[in-house]
Parts: sequence; C-alpha cells; structure tokens
Amino acid sequence: MAKVRKKNDKARRLLRATDALLRTNHVVIVDIHPTDLQGLINWKNCRSVKAGRQLVDGVCDLPHQWTIYLAVFCLSQTGERYIKGQEIEPQGRYKSEHINDAITQCHDALIATCNPSHVIGYGWIASPTGESLTEEQAARVFDAVGCWEQTAAA
Repeated sequence: MAKVRKKNDKARRLLRATDALLRTNHVVIVDIHPTDLQGLINWKNCRSVKAGRQLVDGVCDLPHQWTIYLAVFCLSQTGERYIKGQEIEPQGRYKSEHINDAITQCHDALIATCNPSHVIGYGWIASPTGESLTEEQAARVFDAVGCWEQTAAA
C-alpha cells in the first residue's frame, strides 16, 4: 500500500516560512549567566532583533535543529580577557525551552576544563537555523551583549 502524502501540509509550510524568516534576519538566542541575560540578536550586525509576534512564535513554539556555541568567560590575574568556547549540534529537534536540558552536560564539561579562579561567567549562542559561528563572530556577539560588564558586575 502506497503512502498518502499531503501536498499542502500546514505544519510543514509554517516551518519552512519560519525558517526563511529566521535565516534572513540572522536570528540567534543569546543567554548569559550569572546575570540571566537572554535575548534575540542578529549575529551579523550584533544588534537586538525587534521581536515581532511571528518571529518570537517561530523561535519559541516550533522545534528546530539547533547549533549552539558554548562559552566560558575568563579573566586572568593579569587582567587579560579570554573566552573558551565549543560548538555543538544536539541530535534531534528541540523547542527553545528545552535547549538547557540538551546542553547542560557539555557546558559543565567545558567549565570544568577552565581555571576556576579565572571564570567570571558563562553563556551560549543558539542558532535555530543551524548556522555555524566562528570564534570571532561569537566573541563579537558576546561583546555586543555586554557579557564582560554584566559578569564583572555580578
């Protein structure tokens, strides 16, 4: 018996339209701890994204294949700032509310590799469209969000 396939599947059409919207706006989620700063940002120009209803619903309500850049912010005794980072791609599709569950183990392992006296904070950048960021691009995004000022104040 042959499979019956719908030519006009609303869920697939919504997912394709949302992916196109997120891809054209270069949207990523940025999360910084210990200050619990979280928001949507355009990773190309490092500006905050005007969160329209369609954009927010697309990021939060639909499952995506995420690419996540994990980072630990460190400050040496000489005052030199550095970021220790790693990019991961969790298997499966997750909603944005379940990202923390998917990356907790990897993030804890990355923090464990850092000198505890140098660590001043940690965070991640999650791309719902699966776009990979280089270390320089991730550092620009974290700087634009103000990770060094936020973590130093905390």
